Amino acid sequence: KSSSSTKPSKASYSGTTVDLGHGETVPLHGKEKTQQAIQEGNALIVQCLNCQNWMQVTKDATLMFCPTCQVVSPVLADEAATSEDMEAAAQLSADAQLAEKLQAEEYAR
Repeated sequence: KSSSSTKPSKASYSGTTVDLGHGETVPLHGKEKTQQAIQEGNALIVQCLNCQNWMQVTKDATLMFCPTCQVVSPVLADEAATSEDMEAAAQLSADAQLAEKLQAEEYAR
């Protein structure tokens, strides 16, 4: 089901469906589909609207269930990161940590 609201909602799940409340349930797809999309290189990297946890979903997903905070959020495909974005962010983080270490060593002299 798609919704025009981007507000995340607390959910309960039974393994195959997620209860969004008010009697509205949606199917919960297994990790196999996501793992296949990751292997094929067409998974979207999206962020949970509730806890900001990053996860990967299939490109046709409209909702995502966050295993960290148990919230169902809409998939905002136009805001998804690419694997290149994530690699660049990891490199920037590594560069910043190295610069911090070098600066600390310099100050210790």
